[in-house]
Amino acid sequence: MVTHEWDPVAYGRFAQERRRPFDDLMARVGAIRPRTVVDLGCGSGEMTIELAGGGRPRGWWASTPRRR
Repeated sequence: MVTHEWDPVAYGRFAQERRRPFDDLMARVGAIRPRTVVDLGCGSGEMTIELAGGGRPRGWWASTPRRR
């Protein structure tokens, strides 16, 4: 069984590739000052914080890899 661990350095290498669809979606949604932002993805959460106006998040849930 192959397992993959999250590597923040490798994740950071593709920041521009993830950024483009985020910007395109936000342009279509038109959420200028959303009251609530829910991040259903995974990763660093940087774009979610940006969308929320840079404010402090109320909370978050982070999954952790299962150890067998």
